[in-house]
Amino acid sequence: MQEWQNSSGTVLASISAAGNLTVQDLTVNGTYNSVPTETLTVTNPMIYMGDSNPANILDLGFVASHTINSTYSHTGLVKDATDGKWKLFTGVTDEPTTTINFAQATLDTLAVGTIEASSITVGDVSNTEFG
Repeated sequence: MQEWQNSSGTVLASISAAGNLTVQDLTVNGTYNSVPTETLTVTNPMIYMGDSNPANILDLGFVASHTINSTYSHTGLVKDATDGKWKLFTGVTDEPTTTINFAQATLDTLAVGTIEASSITVGDVSNTEFG
């Protein structure tokens, strides 16, 4: 095993005989970073994205790509900057950049056990009419 330590003797990084690399703290800079993996495990209970939003990306959220019936497209949960609404979507073929092309999107169905809200509007039926 090869180890790198700071002046206090704290191990900062190590490479094992099996070729595994362990790094204590890692900062990666660049406009695009890819980590090809089949499983990503995060031990912290919070994932923080868009730290200070240095690229001024407008839409914020999670996007994944997949191929269905030979069509490459994107699905995700994103807060749309144009209307401030969270959207669960699929079917976007344009590659997401600073925004999602919601004109291509189909809004997905969300299955939940219970919904709590301070107000509700469904079609032309308002919160008052539901109450």
